[in-house]
Amino acid sequence: MKIIINADDFGYSKAVNEAIDLCMVQGLISSTTLMANMPFASEAVNRACLNKYEECIGAHITLTEGKALSRSILNCNRLVDKDGFFQIKRNSLFWFTKSERNAIKEEIDAQISWLKSKGLRISHVDSHHHIHTEFLVLILLCKVCKKYGITKIRLPLYYKSNNILIKIYKYCIKFYVFFNGFKTVDYFVDKSMLSHFEGKNVVLELMVHPIINGNRIIDSVTSESIEGINFGHLFFYDEL
Repeated sequence: MKIIINADDFGYSKAVNEAIDLCMVQGLISSTTLMANMPFASEAVNRACLNKYEECIGAHITLTEGKALSRSILNCNRLVDKDGFFQIKRNSLFWFTKSERNAIKEEIDAQISWLKSKGLRISHVDSHHHIHTEFLVLILLCKVCKKYGITKIRLPLYYKSNNILIKIYKYCIKFYVFFNGFKTVDYFVDKSMLSHFEGKNVVLELMVHPIINGNRIIDSVTSESIEGINFGHLFFYDEL
């Protein structure tokens, strides 16, 4: 079993940036994905460049929180409020109009363009609240990634389910990613799922959300320690 440990939400806040920066410096995680539209995005870039891990930065596409970076989406009142802040939730809209699709594509482009303008290579792409695993968003994301030569995209979160529709949907997502020439891991998991894969010849991506709690670095979602969760050598998206 090989594990990529990726910290989501770089740029979200000063506290999150500090925790992720410490994890990268100490080698506790493989990579992190940065939210271009958050107030502390520039500080995150500065930390990455200062501590020389800018090659391990991906894009954390954000369509469900924060303020939009592009212009066309401001005219889409189902997607943003009057001040340009995102108001959609994952799985809340099952269809987008042509103007909404164009606006979402423009916004994804704007976020990636901002990261590229800061000198980041962008090793891989995922999204806030996993919004890119909605099929229409995934299609738009793939188009923008091809434009910028980005070749790695996160899969939907793995979990065991007897629901045949969920299984078919996730298979379709994985097939679409591979069919369009992108590389990815075998499974995307959280810490609770690691035991299912012990002893298996697979590559996993483990999602964490670091925050500093006293003298410990914990996951803000699970409150569990991040230290010591890797099984030996960390794997990187560039090794896929």
